[in-house]
Amino acid sequence: MKEQKISWKTAKLAHSKSFRKFGADFDYLSQFKNTSQINTFLPTQSLLQKWLRDKFHLDVRVASNSLTCHFPIITLLEEGGCSGKGPKGQIIIYKTYEEALEIGLQEALKLIS
Repeated sequence: MKEQKISWKTAKLAHSKSFRKFGADFDYLSQFKNTSQINTFLPTQSLLQKWLRDKFHLDVRVASNSLTCHFPIITLLEEGGCSGKGPKGQIIIYKTYEEALEIGLQEALKLIS
């Protein structure tokens, strides 16, 4: 099984929040025209997920109701408990686990000030 890389959109957002786990200088990556060239340097979803958990105590997970019904959950881990974070209101369902995780990662990054 191959781990899913984060999207370029997520990478730009992560970089703006001081995530520096790229295989090359981020400004250098923006010079590539070919998406496949950029993708070779992008980190995996699990690496960004771990960074959010370790640095900001934001746990990004995906809940599933069926094989094609997934949605992200963002939890703020606190001493002695945890609290829900992230977008309020209607839950948006995604067809794949990876798609739901990508959105969850983006939403968690937006919570960082």
